[in-house]
Amino acid sequence: MAGTYARATEVLVVGAGPAGYMAALRLGQLGKKVLLVERQELGGECLNRGCIPSKALIHASRLYAQVTQEGAEIGVSATGVGFDMAQTQRWKTEVVAKERRGGPDAARRGRGSRSSKGVARFTGPRSAQFTAPDGGSERIDFTDAV
Repeated sequence: MAGTYARATEVLVVGAGPAGYMAALRLGQLGKKVLLVERQELGGECLNRGCIPSKALIHASRLYAQVTQEGAEIGVSATGVGFDMAQTQRWKTEVVAKERRGGPDAARRGRGSRSSKGVARFTGPRSAQFTAPDGGSERIDFTDAV
């Protein structure tokens, strides 16, 4: 994408966290031409690095603790119970991927919605400068922004 280009869209959505991707999805459903810009993975901090992955790991560790430490209290006995951290990490990654397919990826596939990885910086009331990871840039003209 080296060089400078220009493109236009009806709505520029900056940030693909829960609010951004839901806005892009709904606006696309309403027939708007939407460009969703995100500097990292679609879904934002909570989905990719925060809430969802940490809760998945907490769930796995609690399940292990329930079986190994609390099970005997209620009559559940288990022998040879282990904890495979590599498998737990793979499972956590799939949990995040499944959530992404249902939310942010759906917004990207929505009618009228496109997404671009990069950074958008507002340069005027109806324009922004988009910079891609490879350093290429383009001006984005829009009617509305979220």
